[in-house]
Parts: sequence; C-alpha cells; structure tokens
Amino acid sequence: MADISDVEIAILDLVAATLYPMGTAQASSLIDPGTGNAIAVRLYRGAPQPAALAADIRAGILNISLVRGGTAKSTTRVFPRWQPLPVAAPTLTVTVSGNAVTFAGIPAAGYNAAIVAGGIGYVHAVQATDTLDTIASALATQIGGAATSNGATLTLAGAAKVGATIGTNGTAIKEVARQLRDLRLILWAPSPQIRDACARLIVPVLRDTPRLALPDGSGCRLITDGDGDDDDSAAKEQVYRRAIPVPVEYPTILTLGAATIAILAGGLTAGQSTAVSDFAITTGVSP
Repeated sequence: MADISDVEIAILDLVAATLYPMGTAQASSLIDPGTGNAIAVRLYRGAPQPAALAADIRAGILNISLVRGGTAKSTTRVFPRWQPLPVAAPTLTVTVSGNAVTFAGIPAAGYNAAIVAGGIGYVHAVQATDTLDTIASALATQIGGAATSNGATLTLAGAAKVGATIGTNGTAIKEVARQLRDLRLILWAPSPQIRDACARLIVPVLRDTPRLALPDGSGCRLITDGDGDDDDSAAKEQVYRRAIPVPVEYPTILTLGAATIAILAGGLTAGQSTAVSDFAITTGVSP
C-alpha cells in the first residue's frame, strides 16, 4: 500500500518532469532571467543540509525540498469495498481452429491455460519452467482419449465443441482510510528572480494536476493553495526562499491478488479463443 512517502515522491516526480521535460541528462527549462542560462535544480524530500545548500547556492543551483507540516487529518468518508484494477493482457495467447488449439507468445508462471471440450473444462496452471509445447502436452494428457499434442498445438479428434482461453492474475484494492496532510514545496534560490521564475513554472502545473497516480493503483488529490510566501530573511547569505503550500489528500489502501476466471460457467462457445480481462475476488482458478 502507498503511504506519505509515495505521495511525496509522486509530487517531486511531477515537479522534476516540469523542470526537466527532456530528462535530467539535459538542461532544465528554468532560465535565469538575468543571464539567459539554464539553472540546475536539485530536488529532495526533507529539509536541506546547511553546508550542502550553501555550496549549491554559491554554484548557482536552485534547491527544492518537500517538507511536511502538522499532523494528518482524517477525511475517511467511504464504505470499504474491493475494486479490481485493470488486468494486463497475458503474454501467452491461444487460438482455436476447428478442433486444433494452438498456443503462442510467452508463458509466465501464474497463468492458467484452459480448454473446454465437449462441455468439460480442463485447466493447466502454467509453471515458470513451462514452454508452449509442454503446456499443449500437459492439457492433452489431462484430457486423454483422442487428444494429442504436436509442438504447441493440441488436437481433439471428434470433439464437437472446442474453446480455449488464458487466465492471468489481477489485483484488487480496498480503501480503508483517507487523510489530509499539509505539505510544502520550499524553493531555495540564489536570487529572487530565479525563485520567481521557478514558481511561475511549477505552480500552474501543480494547480492543473488535481490527481496523481500512486504505485498501488490508487491516487492522491492535490489541493494547491496559492502561489506561496517569499522569505528573504537569509538574503545576506544570498538565499531567497519561497514556501508553496501543497495540501494533499491520499488513501490508505489494502491490496489483494487473485486469479482471473479462466472458465466461466457454461464454458466457451465452439471455436472461441479469448483472454480473460476481468476477475472475481472469491472465484476463479488458483495458479
């Protein structure tokens, strides 16, 4: 599940993409109004180290730190329920032509290769050591009778109806809590002009991004509040500061892995071959 550290990383990634749209190996898009030169930017979580900050300021490098303020406030208002995330298409595929079933692509552990023949379902749980040939062979052995395999193709002599599908793995998430946290982006600039130029670049992007995706499949809501407040109290050290408030609301999430349904009730239509793109929490074929 994601926590406040994932939220902070997502915000800094957004700011970095704004200041380095071509990647950090290229010059930043922040231009010193006085010289016309690109300004290097350093981004990090937490307060800066004084000696490192002083060295960066002397070198003309702008620092952006992301700090927390106050404690989290509960904003939980949802009834917890599992929600499936989109399921990635399996790299293993299957096609049906008459009574011949052919596997292709790349097998992966956790997939389920399924065949319906004569109204009966057969499932092979794909292992890490499986190949296309061994999957076809394992299903032919399981079906028995007139089922034979040749390489990646399985043939069912005399079967009236043949269908096949590939089941994969999915993930569901459940939001169990939600909280609001005060965050601040602090600009530490070598001049007030560079500070203002940086704020002009990142504040509109923050305000235009109401939601950021998080690694667990959920998202956080940005509540950018104003352009921030300047602080020139360290001007003698040539440090010009601005604090940009970025309140953020984010969930606490539980995750659950489950197998997609490889064979639905009633089987498959004759000649059908398809990949499963949905799954249920309590049903399906376990890998």
